[in-house]
Amino acid sequence: MVSRTDCVERALADARLRRQPYSATETDTAELRVAARVADRILNGTLDFEELMAPDRGRDGTPQPPDERSADAQLRDISAALAGGGGAQAAEGLRALCRVVVGRDGAPHELQCFLAQRLLEPDGARVLGCVLHLAGRDSAQFWWQFAAGAGDWIATYCLRLHHLSMGETVEARFWARQTASTDLLREAVNDCDGTLRVLSALCRDHPTTTALVNALLDYVPDAVTFEEEFDLPLPDADFAAHIEQLEENLPARVA
Repeated sequence: MVSRTDCVERALADARLRRQPYSATETDTAELRVAARVADRILNGTLDFEELMAPDRGRDGTPQPPDERSADAQLRDISAALAGGGGAQAAEGLRALCRVVVGRDGAPHELQCFLAQRLLEPDGARVLGCVLHLAGRDSAQFWWQFAAGAGDWIATYCLRLHHLSMGETVEARFWARQTASTDLLREAVNDCDGTLRVLSALCRDHPTTTALVNALLDYVPDAVTFEEEFDLPLPDADFAAHIEQLEENLPARVA
């Protein structure tokens, strides 16, 4: 004799939804749509880069399981990118990333506070490196390395892209290992790679820069000079005061 419980369980089993697996094409198309929307929000100032890199959360607010891709898998991706002309793509991605970093509302404040503390702040070093890179200055690498050494993973990602764009495989692999050092960073980098590809394409179509980025590019590169006494590219003594004045003179952004 079949019990009522058995009937209910059988009915529920028959009612269960059967998920059909998505094809690779459908998955790639969906990822591109999401990346395009995120990149558009970044360009229009409605999404901060740090917000983009925050871990995904479920409906109940709990973090989602991290990506299990290993550092070795990332290194294989880098080798494949180098073989497939990824250097040019990395260069475009790096410039797009630098524009996002420099164009953030908090960028002038981070530069201003950069030298105001007894210990140099990694956030300001990252912004300084991005400004110098957009201006074509080699000293950008030094400040990215400084920020990366202080634990700033975005600077570490900049270094990965920088060496990848130069075809420097060994260095690119080193910084790839740093960005893949934890599950959270692997998850962030996976998201960032796809988003930057779309963001690079949008930047090609819309090459204009904001007043903030233009002001920083006009002042900062010439204010950072190589000091032979310390063998370092250092900002001028009045750097913080100039950045503060620059920020005060910028027109307020429309909310």
